[in-house]
Amino acid sequence: MKVKDPNLTNNEYAKACIALQKYDNLLSTTEAFKLGTIFKDLYSPYEETEKVK
Repeated sequence: MKVKDPNLTNNEYAKACIALQKYDNLLSTTEAFKLGTIFKDLYSPYEETEKVK
């Protein structure tokens, strides 16, 4: 016997809430393709360090 949850309607199981953000500090299209992001603030390249023995 299935029990239907009265809080769920129209097969709605979850909602996403995404705050609107300004698109500031952007890279050029060419740089964005090279770096993998259009946002300068999100670019964080992997820096290789020496291995500790």
